This record gives sequence, structure tokens and C-alpha cells, in this order.
Amino acid sequence: MKRRVQLARDAVALGHESIARGYDSHCQDEIHDHAMAFGIFASTYALLGDRVRSQYMCQWLQNDAVKPNGATGWGLPFKWGAFSSDDKNSVTVVYGVTSALAIRGLIDYSSTFGADIPNCVVKFLDYYLQFFVETPEGGYFGYSDQPADLKSVFNVSSLLAGQYARAGKLLNRADYKRVARLVADDIMANAQSSPVGDFWSYGANIDRPNDAVHASYAVQGLIDVNRWLDTGYKLDLATRYLRKFVRNGRAFEYVRHGNLEPKLQQRPARAWGVGMLLYTACEASDKYLQGLVEAALPAYRHENGQYGILPASKVSYPRHQAHIALGLARSAKAEYSGAKMTKTHQPHIVSIVLNGVAGDSRVIKTAKSAEEAGFKATIVGMSKVEKVTKATIEGVNVVLVPSPLTDLQSRKMWPSDKDQRQLWMLVEGALKEILPVVKNLNPSLIHSHDMSGLRVGAAVTKFLAAGGKSVPWVHDLHEFVVGLTTVPENYRKSSVEYERRYLRQPDHLLTVSDRLAQEVQGIYHLRQAPTVIYNAPVARDVDPSEPDVRSVLGLPNSVPLAVYIGVAKKERGCETILDAIAQNSNLHICFVSDSGYVDQLQERALAHGMGDRFHRVPYVPTDQVSSFIRTADFGTHGLIHYPNGEVALPNKLFEYLQAGLPLVVSDVAEMKRFVEAYNVGAVFEAENAESCGAAMQSVIRDTELFRANITKDLTNKFSWQEQSRKIGDIYSDLLQKFRTNLRSKIVIGDGSANLDLLAQKMDISDTKTGVISVDQPEFACDFYANPTVLSDRAGMLSGLVSRYHTFLESFTF
Repeated sequence: MKRRVQLARDAVALGHESIARGYDSHCQDEIHDHAMAFGIFASTYALLGDRVRSQYMCQWLQNDAVKPNGATGWGLPFKWGAFSSDDKNSVTVVYGVTSALAIRGLIDYSSTFGADIPNCVVKFLDYYLQFFVETPEGGYFGYSDQPADLKSVFNVSSLLAGQYARAGKLLNRADYKRVARLVADDIMANAQSSPVGDFWSYGANIDRPNDAVHASYAVQGLIDVNRWLDTGYKLDLATRYLRKFVRNGRAFEYVRHGNLEPKLQQRPARAWGVGMLLYTACEASDKYLQGLVEAALPAYRHENGQYGILPASKVSYPRHQAHIALGLARSAKAEYSGAKMTKTHQPHIVSIVLNGVAGDSRVIKTAKSAEEAGFKATIVGMSKVEKVTKATIEGVNVVLVPSPLTDLQSRKMWPSDKDQRQLWMLVEGALKEILPVVKNLNPSLIHSHDMSGLRVGAAVTKFLAAGGKSVPWVHDLHEFVVGLTTVPENYRKSSVEYERRYLRQPDHLLTVSDRLAQEVQGIYHLRQAPTVIYNAPVARDVDPSEPDVRSVLGLPNSVPLAVYIGVAKKERGCETILDAIAQNSNLHICFVSDSGYVDQLQERALAHGMGDRFHRVPYVPTDQVSSFIRTADFGTHGLIHYPNGEVALPNKLFEYLQAGLPLVVSDVAEMKRFVEAYNVGAVFEAENAESCGAAMQSVIRDTELFRANITKDLTNKFSWQEQSRKIGDIYSDLLQKFRTNLRSKIVIGDGSANLDLLAQKMDISDTKTGVISVDQPEFACDFYANPTVLSDRAGMLSGLVSRYHTFLESFTF
């Protein structure tokens, strides 16, 4: 808290007589007094308890309130054209945003120090009522007091509504309250939903994105209306959207979504945006957003408490410095126990997977989601490297550890016969390399993946806790292990044993389909089903100039074309699909795949005498697949019936949807349910070529119906952006819980172990202890010991506080 107060005081240390006076990014050749800066500094000094300086700012605002033309309010000291650079307003124009921030400063002073609200506040609020326009949804305030500026700009209306609500409450003015509610209603009615949260364009008829400062204004005004009028608007999705302005420790001018140009996606936020994000985060009690912004702030600070307009810039302007100071002052008053203001404390998500990472789109996209949510992300993988190797794969930081396979093979402990191999040898060998690597990465959260990753995640979190570091653990179930009959039986048994031992220990479970989540919950009696994160692609707008499958193949639009993307295998029904195409002479099929199995399919096609209707295209980059296949007629998948297949929702289904293609799929349970629920294609009997061909013809015949059902809402729902939002929320919630979890609970497997624990002379006076059994599991615990399972040292949930680590090192069950 003292650190934040000092930073805030440093930000206003220039001297209150000159701090709001200076150049501006829109006027770099002349020094001016800036009303916006005076208003914000009035609020800042009030937050810091500095009555003298806050009063000085307010006195200037009162002296500047009345314009030569008799208008009351505040504006800009230079000519400005909000909607046209050719037609600029004079310096006597009253602007909504500037005036709202001035009013905030004046009322902040009055409320903090018990002074009367100045007359100029009421005069402005009465004056600006004439620039309120009522609409069917509610109403809005004009951008300025000029007729040409009487346009709906959401951030302007929102900030003004907040101050009308506040003054209405304090002065008991019903007319102020009424317009505040109408404006807030209008703004909420115009909210846009996206996978990353709720947001507003710049204005009702101005379809351009808000930058960081204006997006924060829009949310802050609604927060004020809620506070003063108890309107109860739900703003959690709006504040969640603000989090997306901070990514990987850096603040950006725009959120990455929609049709935003690539160059704008990487533009750093200006200082006033960073300051306002921080202020709004504190006002919304969004401690996570607060921590993100605080971690990004040091890049703007250069000397003597001054903040540059951009990172590493030494050019400071009063309006930008004021926003930073306001955010810091508000942060100093917020009770926050999260990250300190340094990038080294940015939460670090470490993902672990026992493969070479490259090509594992789910693992890579998940790590990118962590970065999108503002975290640092690293993937630890395993490959045929001679030593621990750092790499960058698809833009993500990766650390690869040596695979133990070479050593196992040299010792003749890894037979060529897969059925004779022992999976645990591979996993334990990899674990030996992974443990020190993960420790050095200093993770804030562990995210393990797939079957063997469960054992690794359990071991890593135990290892870290034994060293005094408690971190949350997320595990992602990629497969239905119990029903995975397509792998060697000894692999499956080992993986099932891992699930039996460790599946209840992660702090959060993820998986790939609703059916799989239900199956796992039922088998292992989980209190909560895993969260479903669909294997969906990133939704993006298609550039017509990008290559497409039909053009590459040289096929006219009149030729019906089916596509199959991804790994081709017999159990994926590829032969059935090919045979169905052979039986329907008007159809062509293209396999977009690098699988060696496609060679066998091509030979089968030649045997059918349909070589001219069989096509193959090599690997297409993940982010280009949907665009590439967009000119096909439908996408197909033919999984055969086996337990894991019944619960699968493969990523190719979502790739087809993003491309706008109807689906032709086999009748395995989850795929069938999905296609029929949304009516986006046809279903055929698995391994039945005749049924498959009939489904294909049905889709060609009714293609307009099925394509009409592939709506924007549907593709948004099943886009990676939507999945990414869920992942970011899970990380944030877990990290926040671990910050506030000050007490640890221990649950013991049987009575004798409990006695052994007490014999260690551990201080467990504030610790919950108890006895559990397989039939009556206890999930609300941080430590779980089951001495009845051989070779299974204590399974540990990662919430265990560090004071128990010496006990863990010495105690054996």
C-alpha cells in the first residue's frame, strides 16, 4: 500500500501550479492550461487527502467554467474537430468528456473534504440538458454543445450519465436521475457481445473500435450510474473485455478481435488509456485487471514520477500524466494483494505435454490464450533433443527436455512391440528432466495436458509444494481414457491408473466435449464436471484473395466437392467416406492431410476407378484451414464406433463450421447429437458406405437450409476466442483464490496416518483434519494422503501452504 501511495505522490510531484499546464499530443507548439487535467488532478489530490492542491485545481475549474458566449462547461484549449479535421470547433466549445471529468473533480473535492458543491456544477448540468436526445432505447448526450456534434458517442454519454446520477443523488434532482437512467439504458442496449466480453463501438452510428481510454470511460460511467442509482446493470462482461487491453505484460491501444487491422492490434496503449484502465479496474473491484495494468505501468515511467505518452517515451503531456496519477491514487486506496508493479511478478502459466509441442494445436492455442489474458506463458514439452532446449513454436515460448526413449532403447527397455512397452518408464524418465525445468520457470499455475500429463502434473505440484511453493493446477483431458481401445492395452491401463490416483487432485479439470465431461464425472464421482473447451479454430474474416481448395484443384463451382481435413486413419472412417464417393459419380473428395495413410486411400481410389475424383492437398497452416476449405460443398468425418469415438467432438467439425460448410458425419454419439441439435448437416451409419453416400446427397440437395443454420452466433460460440475467454477466466479465478487462501486443510486417508501426522509434532491447530475413504471422498481439501495405495506417496492439491513443506520432505506414508 505504501508503495502505491508513493508512486501516486511521485506522479503529482511536479507542482500543482504547473502540473496541468503544458503541451499536448494534439498541440505540440504551444503551452496551454488543460481543463481535463485540472479536473482529473482535483480527483487525484482528493484521493490522496491533499486538500490544498485539490482546492487549487477546483478554483481554476470554477474560474474557467463560464465561456465568453455565456455557456457553462469546459473544453479544449486548442481547436478540435472530432468528426472532421476540416471543420474544427473553436476553443470556446464545451465538450462532454472534458466537462464530465471536471465535474467529477469538483464533486470529489466537495465529498472528500465536506465542502459545498460549487454552483458551476449545477449550472453546467442544467445547461447541458438541452443537448440530451431521447431515443427508443433511452437517450444520449451530444459530443459537444455544437449542433454538428449532436451525435451519440458512448463514452461521452456514459461519463456524463455517471455525473448526472451522482449529482442527482446528492442534490435530490429527479431530472438528473432520469436522464442518467435513460442514457445508461441506451448504452446497455447497444452493447455488443464477443468471445472476449461485452464492448461498445465508438458511437451508435460510428462503427470503429474504442481505444483503451474511451473503452474505460464507457464502463466507468456505467459503474457510477450503478453506484448512485442502484440500477444493477451487469457489467462483469464489460470489465472482462477491458482485461484484453493488456497482454503479456504490455498494454495495447485496442483489443484484438473483429476486423481490426494487424498494425492496430500491436499498437501500444497511450498513457491516458493505461491510467484510466487502472482507475476503472479499481472502481469495478476487478483485482485481476488491476494487477495486469500495474504490471504494464513501469514501461511508461521514466524519471521524477513522469510517465511518457508511450512505453519508453520521455515525452509527457498533462492530460496523460493526469490519467496515470488518477489510476495510481485510486490503486493506492484499493485493497489488493496481487502482483507488484513489476513485470517479474506477471503470473506465469506453465503448460506441460509429453510430445514435441509442434503440431499440437490445442496445447499451443491454450498457451496463446494465457498470453491473451495477460499472463506469461511457457510450454514444457519432450523431444529428441540432446539437452534442454529453448524454442519458439508458433509464437509461444517452449522448453523441450530430452526424451528418455533413446536411453530406454539403448538399455533394451523399450521393445519394438508396442504391447510389450511400459508407459510408466517413459513418463518417469521424462519427469526426471521436467521437474528442475519447471522449478526454474517459477510457475504461478501448472496446466498439464493429456493422459500421461496427469501423472506429470501431480508430481510437479507435489515437488513445488515440497519446496514451499503452492500453485494451482489445471489438467486437460484430451481423451476418454477408459474407452481408448485404439492404443496398446498396457498404455490404456497405465493411463486409467493415473486417472484413478490423480484425477481428483487438480484444482480445475478441462476436457473436449460435453459427453466426455459427463462420463468422467460419473466414473470418478467428481463433485464438478470438467469445463468443456471445444477444439475450435480461431474465427477470422476471410480475405477473398487467399488460396482456396477449389481453385488449387482447378474444379469449377458446378462440381460437388467434399473435404476431409486432418490426420487420416482407418478408425476415422476414411475408407467408408471414399467408398461412398466411389458410389456417387457426381462427387469429388479432397483429403487435406499429410498422413501416410492417404497413400493407401489413393490406391483404393484407383482400384475403384475414381482416380480423377480423388484429390489430396498437403498440410495447410492451422490458421488458414477454414479459409482454404471455404469453397468446398461440405466437410465430412466418419469415426467408427468405439468408446472414445462416442464422446469425441473433433476439431475438424468446428473447422468446417467456421468455413460455413455443412457437415456429413457418422452416427457416433456426440457428433450425431451435435449435428442434429444445430441442424447443420446429415448423419450416416458408421462404416456404411451406402448410408454415407445418401447423407452426402442429402446435404447437397438441402445445402441452403444447412448453410442458413450456420449463423454468426453459432460460429462465435464454437470459436477459439470463446474458448479462450473461458480459459482466461479459469486462470484468473484460481490465481485469485490462491492469493486469498490463507489457511490450509489436511485430510488423511485413515486413522493411523492421522496419528503419524500428529507424531511429527506438526502444528495443525488451524488445520482441518479428518478421515476419508474411497466410498466417501472429501474434495474440499488441500492435502490428501492414501497410505493404502502402494508406491503412491501423498497426492497433494497445490493449495498447501509453505509451512508444511519440511514435514512433506521427512514424512513417508
